[in-house]
Amino acid sequence: MPPNPIVEFKNIYNKDPFAVPGNLPGTLPATAANYTHFFTAEFPCEVMEFAAVWETASSSGTLDLEKLTGTTAPGSGIALLTSTISTSGTANTVNYGTFVVGSSRQLDRDDRLALKDGGTLTSMVGLQTTTLIKPLGKGHYRANAVAIL
Repeated sequence: MPPNPIVEFKNIYNKDPFAVPGNLPGTLPATAANYTHFFTAEFPCEVMEFAAVWETASSSGTLDLEKLTGTTAPGSGIALLTSTISTSGTANTVNYGTFVVGSSRQLDRDDRLALKDGGTLTSMVGLQTTTLIKPLGKGHYRANAVAIL
């Protein structure tokens, strides 16, 4: 009779999507130099969702999510959203990005994610982002934190 397989919690946990928060508190979002990479992939994964909210809107600013590979500098990466999110919209309202179609949302080990700003950021205060990422090739049994039966 073969022995029972050992089930380790890390193997179960590695199948779940996970959230990566990004935070530019206070007046930091009003300065373009503060937009940089915030996540480095340690294993193959895919970006599933991107949300942003701010306390005070910018004059006419925009926000984008980009993928950086190799030595690509922030601001020069591959745009992952079909269009930028306007940060001049209503404060304290969650805004979701719409992703491009294709494999660019997939990250290899050492690929990075960065925020990219545009337009006029004047007066923007308190930017919070959340990026939902799932591991690839680990036999997913959940999507967006809802069990699939």
